[in-house]
Amino acid sequence: MKPENLPIEFVDRATAAALCGISTDTWDAWVRGGFVPPATIRRGGVLRWHWPTVRDRLNPPAGSADADPFLKGIADVKAREATGARR
Repeated sequence: MKPENLPIEFVDRATAAALCGISTDTWDAWVRGGFVPPATIRRGGVLRWHWPTVRDRLNPPAGSADADPFLKGIADVKAREATGARR
């Protein structure tokens, strides 16, 4: 199997940022802020993130504890509006 056909498992900082469509500075801020998990591999100066874990953190299943509270709030408002409920 060719390397380009292998699934993405571990990525460096630049690759992780590129996969998210953000700068490496933004990636660093996301890591510091806990928005994405810390590097799984830390050996010397080598940092690698387990991409499936990062992807899952960025796309939590609906209803999970990791779901974005802002999006949950919007969903709650829409649900109240659909039922005619008021605050």
